[in-house]
Amino acid sequence: MIADLAKTWTDKQRFNISIINYEGQDKQFIRGCFDFIEKLFNDYFVFRFVAEGEIRVGEGDRSASYIGTDCLNSHLHEGRGPAIILKRSHINRRLWYVVAHEIIHFLGFKHPHEYEQLKEISESRYIETSGTPRQSILAYKSYAGQRNINLSLDDIKSGRLYPEIVELSKRYKEKDRARCECVFVED
Repeated sequence: MIADLAKTWTDKQRFNISIINYEGQDKQFIRGCFDFIEKLFNDYFVFRFVAEGEIRVGEGDRSASYIGTDCLNSHLHEGRGPAIILKRSHINRRLWYVVAHEIIHFLGFKHPHEYEQLKEISESRYIETSGTPRQSILAYKSYAGQRNINLSLDDIKSGRLYPEIVELSKRYKEKDRARCECVFVED
């Protein structure tokens, strides 16, 4: 995974999340994925589910999400919808990793295959948190050419190290106050 230090959550760990367009088992499934990610990140984040939250999860014709802090109240900005969009067909046990993938984007991580290109933009803004990036759940394909459907050991390590990533992000934000553009990731 690639941590985007400009978009990492440095001053917020509790989120009010609204799941819109989904009911019953689908809604429970999405909540379960958030609970799983909460545990992966050692309970650094607390996700509370409410009717009108600052982070919205909605339905779309593809799964996609904003990165990190761009998710906050995205639905209030003209032309922007929910922070996390999930294709209805991705809401099932067999495709849980797609939902987890989008939630991890929401926490401030980018695809590992983007690292070389991102490094050219800014050496200090992006850090690779994985020794085996192609095994990450954020990688589209593993070395074997298959879709990664499980968290790698490095993904788990990145979750456990999030407080250290936050400290790096705080230093980055203090040093480089340049405004970062909003990025929407389509998967």
